Parts: sequence; C-alpha cells; structure tokens
Amino acid sequence: MHKYPKMYISEGEFRRRIPRVQKYLTNSKFFKNSNKSGEKSSFIETYSLVSWIEQTESERRSHELINCNKCQQTESGLHDSATMETLQLEELSSNVAEAMMPDNDTSPQITNKRVQKFVNTLHPILKQKLGVDLKNCVEKTFSLESKQNSTEKQKQSVKKLRENNNKMQDTLYNENTDLDNFLCSGSSYSQYERERKKQYFETPESAKKITEKNSNKIKLGLKKQKSHHGNFENYNFDKKTFLLELKENKCENVNWTALGKKYNITNKSGFFPSNAGQILKQFAVKNGIQTNKFNSNKTVSGRDIIQRVRRKYLRVRGLSVPHPRPAKKIRETLNQKIADGICNIGVCIAPKVCTVNRINSTGDLVVTQEEVYGRKFPLQKIREESLKEQDELGVLRSGSNEDYDTLSPEEVINKLHEYGK
Repeated sequence: MHKYPKMYISEGEFRRRIPRVQKYLTNSKFFKNSNKSGEKSSFIETYSLVSWIEQTESERRSHELINCNKCQQTESGLHDSATMETLQLEELSSNVAEAMMPDNDTSPQITNKRVQKFVNTLHPILKQKLGVDLKNCVEKTFSLESKQNSTEKQKQSVKKLRENNNKMQDTLYNENTDLDNFLCSGSSYSQYERERKKQYFETPESAKKITEKNSNKIKLGLKKQKSHHGNFENYNFDKKTFLLELKENKCENVNWTALGKKYNITNKSGFFPSNAGQILKQFAVKNGIQTNKFNSNKTVSGRDIIQRVRRKYLRVRGLSVPHPRPAKKIRETLNQKIADGICNIGVCIAPKVCTVNRINSTGDLVVTQEEVYGRKFPLQKIREESLKEQDELGVLRSGSNEDYDTLSPEEVINKLHEYGK
C-alpha cells in the first residue's frame, strides 16, 4: 500500500486491529437486520480483493484508511460500525430525498427537474455560508473532470504531444539510437544527411513557396520582419574600429562572420553568437553604411539580397516530429566514443601522406599535407575478445593453470571421459 499513502498501515498497527476486524466481520449482530437479508455477504463482497482490483487507479487513490467518505456511503447501509456523523448525514440525506419525491406524479422527468432545482438552490447557499463550491466537491467525490472548451482541449493535446516528442527525442539522443542506426546502415555522412533531410524536413518546393509568401507579406506591410539581433548594446566589440574599416573598405566581397571572429564579438553571457554576421551587418545598416555595395554577386538588381530558402522540420499540430541528430553531431559523438575507447576501430597501418586543397574563411586557397592510414584488428585481439565472450556465456570449460596442476591422474582421466561424452 506504499503506492496509496492514505491507505497505508504499519504491520504493528495491523496486528493490533485485526482481532477487532475479525469480530466485526464474523458476528452477525454488527450487521443491519442482524444479517437476516444477507448484509454480511454483500459487505464482504463489496470490500473484497477482487472488488479492489476492479477499481480504477483514481478510485483507489480516493479511498482513506479512516473515515473514508466513499466507503461510508455503502458501509452505513450494511454495517452498524458507521460513525455517528455518517449516520446523521445518512438520515439528513434520506429526509431530503423524501422531500424531493413528488406527491402525485412519480415520473423520472419530474423527479430530475426537482433535484436539479434543489441543487441549483443549494449551490449558492453552501458557497455563502460554508465557502464550499458544490461543483468541485461533486467532481472530486465522483472523480469527474470539468468540461473543457476547445482552447483547453487544444492546449491539453499539444501538451501531451510535446511530452511524447520529448520522450522519443531523449530516447534517440541519450541512448544514441540514431548513432547505432547510422553505424549499422553503412552509409556515409553525406548520404545520412541527405536521407535525414528527405524524411524529416519539408520539401524545397514547399519551403520556397512559404518563403516567397512571407516576403510578399513583409513588403506589403502585412507582417513585421523579425529582428535577429536585439539591442546592440548587449554585444561587446570595438564598434568604432569596425565602422571605420567598413567606410574605408574598397573590397566588394565581405565575409560578415569572419569579421565577427576578427572583432571577437560576444553577447551578454560572454559567448560568440551563432549569428554574428547578421548582427554586424544590421549594426552597419543602422549606422548609415551602404551594405548593398558589398557582395554584389548575392543581390538582385544591385539592391535586394537573394533570400535564403530555409527548410523546416516536418510538423504535427505545430510541433516538429522527433528527428535524429545532424551528421555533424553524429560525427562528434562517434569521435568522442573512439577517444574514450568505447568504439574500437582497430590500429593504424600503412600511413600515407596526401595533399589536400581547401578554401579558408577569407576565400584563399590553402594547401596542406595530411597523413591518412589504413586500419586493421590484430588477430590476437580478436582471439582474446572471442574467448572472453565465450567464457562469459559459459560455453568454454576453462580454468587456471593452478587448477589443472592440482588435479590427480585419476581426476584428469575422469574429466577427459566427461568432456568426451
């Protein structure tokens, strides 16, 4: 009964009370009408273990060990052990029920109307004199739920969907299920990323239509353009030197993110913002810098910037569906597992130096030398792991050298006969 605190009773208290319970249950004089109408059988059947199991979880939690209101309604009609308060309430309820009975017409419709009228009259009286809401009391007593409007139903549905999404997302991320699926697939990182975008993102055509629709709304003034930077005072960098460099800059191509790294821009938390390029560009526009003269290859008619079409995750009722991590995060997790020795990828063999050409963030071609390796698993390592696995499964009948040295010739012969069976 630890699951139901209101019904918990210690072992010592149970032993002390069990004789009294047995007396009340076995002696017919404690039942109504001295058990002449089968009250004892009805009482035991009502409070049996089978009856308890058939109740719902909410009904079980509503019971109490002492003075249980739900049990006293049944107990007072079968057993004489009910408290004086319960008997008084039963008598009062009986008097009210008799007063509600029509004099002439006994149809259910007339009776229901009189009872409803009585409840509507009683509700404000209880609210005024006792400060009790009759509706809430009835809902708690009968485990009822108040009727929800469409907005509340929508919120409840979204809440459950969000909880389920979070559980599924935690399963994918915390248990590295997406990493295991990737390793078993034999796909490359690029192929994995293409399949991921195909399954969990909206199509490029749909994303393009939505982007064009939002752009038209912004141009017509029907929608306010989002601000991706906030208050510029919340960012720390050398603002005067930055503006001076842009005014004197004669280069057409400007890498705004690279400028953010150059000036080491940080937010209030002291971190480099992921949209540092956007922040610097909007800061320049606010201070009168004509940014459309830069990066003319990315503009239309020299003024309008070609807007990037961004694909969003697929959504159900406004919530994104659970999705695996991007290939970049998968690579980081896998590299960490390799560094920790959790994933064994063998030993490096046959090193080879390769020339790699890359374009850095400033647009320059950089030539580097990198050393690549082949990999293999040593045969001795494979044997050790195989023997260890078989030993843990109980397949091998192995023992230490000391165990075999202590065996007598007769024991050796007996073991050989046993193994040969």
